[in-house]
Amino acid sequence: MGQAGAGRRRHPGAGASAGKPGGGRCERHRARIAAGARAALPRAAHQGARRAHRGAVPAGGVHVVRAKQQSGQALVEWAVSAFVLLLFALGILAVGQIVSQYVTLRSAASQAAFAAARAPSANDAQRAANDAAQQAVQGSQLQDFHLTLDTGGFQRGGTLTASVQGYVGLGEFPIISQVLGQRVRLTWQASALIEPYRSRVA
Repeated sequence: MGQAGAGRRRHPGAGASAGKPGGGRCERHRARIAAGARAALPRAAHQGARRAHRGAVPAGGVHVVRAKQQSGQALVEWAVSAFVLLLFALGILAVGQIVSQYVTLRSAASQAAFAAARAPSANDAQRAANDAAQQAVQGSQLQDFHLTLDTGGFQRGGTLTASVQGYVGLGEFPIISQVLGQRVRLTWQASALIEPYRSRVA
């Protein structure tokens, strides 16, 4: 009796399992759930990796996109640079034309003043100045050329002044004309000493 009781005390779980109906089935059910969970983990990880692989952009595609972006940026930079160079070239041509006509205008004023200073009378001085100025601007691109002669009484040893003005058209340079206008006005004055020893007409 004592040994049997001791045996039963050494194995209480065995008695409890045997005493409860369905205890073995519960343990087997829990074991199947645990095994299914362990098997599902690798499948879920594999499916996640496949989805990530499908959504990833290939390395070659990234390089193609970057190359297209760089090509478009280079095209824009080239267009801007070409436009700036075109403006610069047109500006140089326009300035060159203005300077050329300005030199012609100054020459016309100087020649008109010197021709008038050698004339025998004030009337002759006016005609000589006009003839000299018109000859100086002949063949130029000056527009609306005008000469004004101030003889100052046309006294011997006195000074006379020839004032000229004209316009340079910029119609050939549409972009530059938007900045400087359709025409640029030029003016110049030249003075000359009336010769004191030349004979005068009464």
